[in-house]
Amino acid sequence: MALIRIRGNFDGIVNYLKNGNKSGRLEGRDELDDRFTLCGNIDLLDQSIKSIHSDRIRYTHVTISFKDDGVDEKTLKKIVDYYRDLIFNAYREDEYLYYAEAHIPRIKKVIGKNGIVRSRKPHCHIVVPNINLKTGKAMNPWGGVHKHHLEFHDAIQEAICAKFGSISPALSRRTDFNMESDVLEGYRGDVFLDNKKHIKQIVLDEIIEKNMSSKAELRTFLRTLGETKTRNRGKLNEYEAIKPTGAENFTNLREYVFTQEFLKLTPSSKKKHSLSRKLNPTAQ
Repeated sequence: MALIRIRGNFDGIVNYLKNGNKSGRLEGRDELDDRFTLCGNIDLLDQSIKSIHSDRIRYTHVTISFKDDGVDEKTLKKIVDYYRDLIFNAYREDEYLYYAEAHIPRIKKVIGKNGIVRSRKPHCHIVVPNINLKTGKAMNPWGGVHKHHLEFHDAIQEAICAKFGSISPALSRRTDFNMESDVLEGYRGDVFLDNKKHIKQIVLDEIIEKNMSSKAELRTFLRTLGETKTRNRGKLNEYEAIKPTGAENFTNLREYVFTQEFLKLTPSSKKKHSLSRKLNPTAQ
């Protein structure tokens, strides 16, 4: 079975791929996985991402995870090439930079923060800077990193499973397949309505993934993205603002999902609220 997860971010992916750095984890990449390149050059990827000076998401990060421990390098190479052909069929090869590498776990079991033992499975990371190399303009073949159209991604997964002989996700319980850092957690809706929704979605994803429970935790994470401010500090309508590194303006995090009230919710309640299609500001 193959599961696909798509996210976007501003920075940090090259360091993560090379070193395995992740909050709350002591092991480095060399301890965690055997790592090998399937397509592209990671140094060119790093240069391309750093060349983008904008407050938008700089790259798209795709993870394809496999239930089969025995998947080999040759098959993984075919899968990432096939995925590229499906996604970039409307583009010429000189218009985009496509990087892919595979991780085969050395450490196959880890204990999560909740004490639950999780299995780590073979997986591929695909990273594409969101820039058209010919025009220098923004490019995103996925049409919006965080829209996660369920039917579209299900179709891609089914196509990969059918072509390469894997078990369809539709025929296997999701709870049977649980990769510690790279497993598909479910598709979240397009929950923000303004033109800075991608920044907000990154923050919301992190809140849910790390189960943040306080404003202090939220502020600590925001500082990793860039310059921060707390507006109306100490007042009922207090809220955070973030200006990501390289961005020109601050993004105000006034929605309910960034309030202390939301942060105190249980993990399941947070996920339920995040699936709402419209989240209205509670502070002005």
